[in-house]
Amino acid sequence: MDDLQSTKKPTFHLEAYAQIPPTECQLILCYPLVNGWMSLSLLDRKRSSLYFLPYATPFWAARNKKIFEQKEVKLQLIYNRASNAVRPVEISPTQTPVAQQNPSHLISHWSPPLVGTFKISVDVANSGGTWWEIGILVRDNSGEVFAAAALQIPCLPDPSLAEAMGIRSAINFALETNFDTVIIESDRKAVTDLFSANNIPHSYTGLMVLDCISLSSSFKSFQISHIRRGGNMCAHYLAKFACSHPDSYWVEDVPACIAPILAMDNCPRPI
Repeated sequence: MDDLQSTKKPTFHLEAYAQIPPTECQLILCYPLVNGWMSLSLLDRKRSSLYFLPYATPFWAARNKKIFEQKEVKLQLIYNRASNAVRPVEISPTQTPVAQQNPSHLISHWSPPLVGTFKISVDVANSGGTWWEIGILVRDNSGEVFAAAALQIPCLPDPSLAEAMGIRSAINFALETNFDTVIIESDRKAVTDLFSANNIPHSYTGLMVLDCISLSSSFKSFQISHIRRGGNMCAHYLAKFACSHPDSYWVEDVPACIAPILAMDNCPRPI
């Protein structure tokens, strides 16, 4: 809580910016705002993230929906969400933070791994037909990105099978890039549960999971875990990005479409 109280507001004057009438210009102006924020030092980004990111996220999410899903979001709705986001949040000394009141299985944000371990987020998306897109993101305990990939593979129209193939792609990607102590996170619980099941079904998905388990023996340490969709948005939008940019790879970098979400994952949270 001391960190929250000592955090300084950024120099972007977001409260004034939120008063601009909702127009298409705001969606355009959000891009240089995000770029300007990303150009700050890591320390300044952390200080300003509590104020800047909640404001920028509604605009950036609307932009991504328009580009990757061809869905329009009403400008008045975006404006209301952004305006509400910059209002200060006051927590009294006797008030228990909401995160402490919720059961652990309801937490939907990304959490860093232990030092020396790399967490690999993976998700799949379907662009139609038998082609599926995969988003893979490798991060360390500080939230820094070490590698990322946006891939496209042929697959039957089965979401669970596609997710299992996405996990196998993430495993192969980790092996090829020499990450040997990993946690792989997926938001499809039906698939992640198979990795610890006593009897894996003799289905396409089950056979793919068995292949993943066999490959996992190549790591010094390997875990797979489930995360709710809200904590897997970086991988989700990377998969969407693969629809128009298949077979793309990054080292210590990410495409602009996930930069605000990535920064939001690194945003400090009350304990």
